[in-house]
Amino acid sequence: MRKAYIAAMLVASSAVTAAEAHPKLLSASPAANSAVAAPGKIEMHFSEGLIPAFASIDLVEKKTSAKVAVKTNVSGGGKTLTGVPARPLTPGAYHLTYRVTSVDTHRIQASYDFTVR
Repeated sequence: MRKAYIAAMLVASSAVTAAEAHPKLLSASPAANSAVAAPGKIEMHFSEGLIPAFASIDLVEKKTSAKVAVKTNVSGGGKTLTGVPARPLTPGAYHLTYRVTSVDTHRIQASYDFTVR
């Protein structure tokens, strides 16, 4: 009975570790809900290395729903996603969505807003 309990606890703790293995956004510039001068680039730092082919940033100007093209690059040991907008950002509110897949194949998608003053 005791061996079965120990085995069950090991399996349960493995499941928790796997669930926690998704890449987490540690910091971003511009940050969520921030008001900033027009940024020349968007920089996002993650807890895990990313697969460049599966890392993207979508940027939409909220007032007009116009999509802003963003060229992305993964650097910093694979943990930094940088996006350079194709055009200077004009004052207004923006909605940013990022999609990343970590090197251990966990995929996440999230979004946030920021404002250019």
